[in-house]
Order: sequence, then structure tokens, then C-alpha cells
Amino acid sequence: MKKRIAAWIALGIITVCAGLLLSMTNEVTKDVIAQQEADAKVQARMDVLPAAEEFTPIEMSDLEPVAELYVGNAAGAPQGYVGTAIAKGYGGPVQVIAGLDAEGKITGISVGGSEFAETAGLGAKAKDAAFMEQFKGKQTPVRAVKSAADRGDNTIDAITAATITSNAVTGAVNSIASKVDAYLNPDSGDSVAEGTTYTASAQGFAGPVAVFVTVKDDGTISALRVGDDAFAETEGFGASAKEPAFTKQFTGKALPITVDSIDGVSGATITTNAVVEAINKAFADKVVVEPAAPEGTRYTASEQGYAGPVAVFVTVKDDGTITALSIGDDQFAETENFGAGAKEAGFTKQFVGKTLPLESGDIDGISGATITTEAVVKAINKAYADKLVDETAGAAVVEETVPATSEAPAASEEPAATDVPELPEGARVLTSSSKGYGGPVAVTVTLNDDDTIAALTVGDADFAETQGLGSKVQDEEFTKQFIGKKVPLPEGDVDLIAGATISSEAVIKAINKTIETGEETAAPDEATEAPAEDAAPKDKSVTSSSKGYGGPVAVTVTLNEDDIIAALTVGDADFAETQGLGSKVQDEEFTKQFIGKKVPLQEGDIDLIAGATISSEAVIKAINKTVETAEETAAPDEATEAPAEEAVAEGKSATSSSKGYGGPVSVTVTLNDDDTIEALTVGDADFAETQGLGSKVQDEEFIKQFIGKKVPLQEGDIDLIAGATISSEAVIKAINKTVETAEVTAAPSEATEAPAEDAAAEGKSATSSSKGYGGPVAVTVTLNEDDTIAALTVGDADFAETQGLGSKVQDEEFTKQFIGKK
Repeated sequence: MKKRIAAWIALGIITVCAGLLLSMTNEVTKDVIAQQEADAKVQARMDVLPAAEEFTPIEMSDLEPVAELYVGNAAGAPQGYVGTAIAKGYGGPVQVIAGLDAEGKITGISVGGSEFAETAGLGAKAKDAAFMEQFKGKQTPVRAVKSAADRGDNTIDAITAATITSNAVTGAVNSIASKVDAYLNPDSGDSVAEGTTYTASAQGFAGPVAVFVTVKDDGTISALRVGDDAFAETEGFGASAKEPAFTKQFTGKALPITVDSIDGVSGATITTNAVVEAINKAFADKVVVEPAAPEGTRYTASEQGYAGPVAVFVTVKDDGTITALSIGDDQFAETENFGAGAKEAGFTKQFVGKTLPLESGDIDGISGATITTEAVVKAINKAYADKLVDETAGAAVVEETVPATSEAPAASEEPAATDVPELPEGARVLTSSSKGYGGPVAVTVTLNDDDTIAALTVGDADFAETQGLGSKVQDEEFTKQFIGKKVPLPEGDVDLIAGATISSEAVIKAINKTIETGEETAAPDEATEAPAEDAAPKDKSVTSSSKGYGGPVAVTVTLNEDDIIAALTVGDADFAETQGLGSKVQDEEFTKQFIGKKVPLQEGDIDLIAGATISSEAVIKAINKTVETAEETAAPDEATEAPAEEAVAEGKSATSSSKGYGGPVSVTVTLNDDDTIEALTVGDADFAETQGLGSKVQDEEFIKQFIGKKVPLQEGDIDLIAGATISSEAVIKAINKTVETAEVTAAPSEATEAPAEDAAAEGKSATSSSKGYGGPVAVTVTLNEDDTIAALTVGDADFAETQGLGSKVQDEEFTKQFIGKK
């Protein structure tokens, strides 16, 4: 027993000594190891951006998921940017250091990190030079592909059997590129986009996909951001939905949208569908995203202005940059149209992003209000220097965003009662109305004898503009712009409210109506209806119809003897255009444009409704039909069918084909001697366009647009089918081919291989290339002496069109269409 105790004591002493030695060794070497890691990062930055001589860290409020970002300089000028990002690989974290130029092209990458643990012989190959060299010169975003057929300008070959590692690397590179873009273009986000931001989420491939979509009053998208903290789509695939290359294509699209109206994320159909579903849901449910509070601490101070103290409330980040500014409190008394302009957003927003302290020359002063401008700058500097924190920030914010109920209404409700007696002789009060976003917008205007505005009140019992947007037309901040302006107001006289363009313009139009009518009170409906009723006995009333988006759009037009429109009614029992979009063709705001216009209407005579082009053009076409027929009712179908049948007998008929979305789209065209289209048939046995989308190219509504048009067709001649652009353009290209060949197309099945072989010996052969979807598409053509095609081969070693889609251009089914063509 004594021997065991002695052994345990000896073992304990050895263990303690070993632990102490290890601890001492770690203490001695940890700084050395840390320095080695830091040196390795510096060397990696130099390797991926060799043009740079030194690297300066970039400070950004939100770098995630990028760990660090640098600008690389040489001779004092930026040479590019280097970032470090950590991505989750198969065996653990994968550190990627990537260099990029200002255009987003990759100058080099380095893969590894102290915790790199990818599988030897598989994911570990990501550290091989052969893999990393692929990235040089590629335009971001990049993606990893498994087969040569999927290669493109922005792809790299994935490591065989190591897709997760490959995608981790491309995802990290794309994250770095995204942060570089955000640094170089700080104002390109949805924070400055016009409209209201909505949010919603839909199930993606790996979890919920949230969207933040900013939509203008006309229903078009002005900005889109995809993803929140729960976003978990696959790197290199669904994760690309967050990239600007994907999100920017939504800008300008009218809601609701379809998947077919955008280019989906390659290899990530589920994610793409989730984004589209979430966008439509966000807009339909009107789930508004409340703006985030400005970053930083809010300070306040005051300086003497021209007419009294000028208070400022400035929010400043820790680095001294301004994130928000509001000016004025209860004592603010600067002169209207001069110093009072300091409260306007046009003045205050220029301070955001500036670093304190400010100089007077850092900002554009208020014209004619130097004293007020200097008071603002001094107060801002004082607030920050003395760290005068605004203890009532909550109350101040409320005052800024919600007009005080005891003051604002008083200023707008009773100007006539209090101001009229003091106005110069000849002043008058006029009332009118114009269609806004939510209903009629009434104005009461007090005019001086020179038609300048002395007072303005907006709204009556029927006022229904959107709270927080269109309702701002009642705010003093908006109405005071009109004071002193001369009526009628020219375009650009007044700053419209961001996100409430329709409401703003309704006020301007209503004001201009007041001076046109010259009455104390002008009932807008009576003003437009009476002429129509008076004209009815001596004018002609005509009804016609044209195909819209949801069905026939009927119009009843009252025309004067010189074919000028006196009255117009749109729609009948069959009217079925989309609510909130096409249905706007019935609104007075749209129909009143036609009054006084001569029929037939010319292109540009009428402003089409944003997001409802088809419905708008249906009205115009129907109106033009009325004067062509000059009778009470015109059967549109009968007017177009008979000429087509006669033309078949006497015109020349040609057949051609062009690649659509689902396969070849064949057309048979009957042309007059002047190459105008008399008749058109779309599709043959191989027609395979998507039902309900591309298949609409066979519908009469699409085909009849071509009748009477001259071939070759020009851009804009034909309205493409929404969501079926590829199929629509295939028809147009095929039609243009027919007149280029100037002959009736031979049945493709009769073209045999023998003529091609004969031609090879005596014809001329030429090779050329054009950019396809996945890369260059080369063709080798053998031509006969009369330049008709004898043989055609598509593709070379660089051919990389998508398997099962673009790759079909190599199929005989496609190439044989060209044989015999001139």
C-alpha cells in the first residue's frame, strides 16, 4: 500500500510539472502563432490583389457575413478591394479571402484558415491552385457547376464529390462582392426608393424566404431586398436570391408578378418561386415595414437665427457621422419661403453622411437665408461638441412625423374666414376636385386678382387618401409650397410627396381646374357631363369593343361632326379587367384625357396607365374602331376575318420557324405584294409553348396585331404577351425570316442529307459565333451559290448551353429548319 501511495505522489508531481510546462509553452508561443496568422492574412491579401501596395480597413455599420474589408491602394489610388468571409463547409468553417476590382471582377482568391478541415482528396482540393485560379477574371456573382454543359461566363467547375465545399467558397466570394458593392454604392438600397415597403415570407428550399419590397403608388416595384435572419438557402444556388444581379430585375415590374416575368436563380426554382410568392403576398396583404430608427445618439442645441432661436435635433453615430436631422421646435419663426426652408427634407437630407464638425461650405445653404443656414450649422456642431443628449427624443419624433392636431388643421381649415378681409381687392375663393389614389381630392383655393395663390385647403368629407402617404397633401409642409404661386401651375412648380405621386398631382390638377372654370364652386362631374348631354342630339354616339387583358373592353363614344370626342364611357356587363390595374381605364383620371381629342387617336395622344398597358391600349383601339366603322355597333371579329380569307388566294405564303421557350415556333404568313401581312397562323405539330403563357401566341388577340403590319417588323410594332416574352419574340423573328428568304418554305422533312453532302464540295463554308445563354454559340454553315443553306452544324468546344433547353439548338429537329433557307 505504501508503494502505491508513493507511485501516486510521483505520478501527480509529473502531471503537475507537465501541465506547467505546457502552459508555459503555450504562453510563449501564442503570440508567435497569432502573429504568424496575421502575417499569413497580409500575404493572402497581397496575393489576391497584387496591384495594391498597402491595405486600409473599411469601416461599415453592417459587414455581416463578411469578417473584414479593405481597400487596396498603390500610389495613393485605389486598386481594388479585399475581403475575408467565413463560410460553412462540409467539415467546418472555410475561410475565403477574395480580391475584386471596382466592377466586381475577381482578381484572386485564397482558401483555408486555421480551422479548415475539409476532407482530404475531396473538399480539401479547394486549397489547390487549380481550383482557386478558376476565379480570376470572373464577374461576380459566381456559381459552381458540375457539368461542362452548364458552364458560363460567371461559373467555376465544382470539385468532384465536394459540392458543399465548392458552394461554400463561391458563397463567401459573393458575400464579399456584395459588401464591396454596398460600400461603393451606399445609396443604391431600398432606403431611398420611392414608395411604401412591404414584407412577407414564403417557404423556400431550406427555410422561410423573407422579402422586403418597396412599391410605388402605381403598383410598380422600386426596390427589393431578399432574406432576413432566418434565411438559409443553399450557397451557390438559392442564396443567390439575395444578390443584386437577381433582385434588381424586379425594379419597374408591375404587381402582381409571375415567375415567368423574371429570370429565376439558376438551379434554385423553389427559392425563385418563394421570392415571387412572398412579393405578391406582401403587396396583397399590405404588411408595411416600419422604418428603422436612425443609428446613433440624438443630440440637440439651438442658435440664434434671423427671427428667433433655431433648434436642431441631430442623430450621430459613434464615428461622428450624421444619420438623421430635424430642425425647429415651438419657437421656430424663420421667414416663410426663406429661412423656413431649413425644415424641408431637401435641405436636411444633405447633412446625412457628413462627418462632424461641419463647415459652412460642407452643405448648400438656403437661398436668401444665410443667417438661418449658419444657425443650423452652428447648432449642430454645438450639440455634438457639448454632447447635449436629447432627453425627449420620443416626443420629438412624434412631433416630426405627426402634425400637431391643435395647430395644423387650424391653419388649413379657416384661411378664408381669417385672411379674406385682408386680401387685395379682387381676390376670390374657388373650389374644384380631381381624382386621387383613394377617391376625389377637393381643394379650396383663395386667389389674388393676379391669380397667385393666397390660401389653400385640401380635402373635404370624401377625402380618402392613404394615411401616412397621400394624406400628407393636407399637411402644411406640402400646402405652403403653393402660396404665392401663379395658377395654372406649370409642371415642376411643386415638389411631389415621395410615395404619393398620384395624390400630389390630384391637388395640382384640381387647383388648375379652378381657374379654368372661373366659378365660386365647380362641380367636376357636372362640368364634364353637360357638354356630352347637349351634344348628344346633334352628335353621333358609337359603341365598339377591343380585347383587353381580362376580356373585351367596350367603349361608348360621343363624337362631334369633326370626329372630336365629346364624351366617353368605358366598360359594359362583360368588363373584367384587373381590379386596381386595368380597371383604372374606367376612372375619370384616365377617360378625361380623351375629351377634345380627334379620332382616330395617334400614338402618344394618351398617357397609358402604368401596369395596365394592355387595358389602356384596348380602349384606344376600340375608340379608333368607332370612327372607322361610323355606325352604332361594330362587330370586331367580322371586320378582321373576311380580308384574311381573300388574301390567302392572291397573296404569297411563306413558312418559317424560330426558337421559342418550349421548342420551335412555326409561323405561316400570307403577304401582300408590298410585304404587309394579310394572314398569319402560328404553330405546327411541334408547337410546345407553355399553356396559358407562351401558348397565347396562337390566340387571335395576339395574332391580329400583325395584320396590316409590314415585314420585317420593327421593335415596338407588336405588344409582347406578359410572362411569355421569349415565345412572343420567337414569332416575330420567325416572321421576319420569311421575308428575308422571299420564298415559300419547303417542308423540312423533304430536306435530305444528300444535297448537303453535294454542296460541301462545291459550296462555300463559313463559321461564326454569337453570345448564347451559357457562352458563345458557334455555327458552321455550308452555302450554295445562291446563298441558300446546304448544311449547318451548331456548337464547338466552348458550347455550354443548358442541357435539355439551350442545348436543343444542336438537335436535328432545330437545325433542319435552316436547310434551304436563303
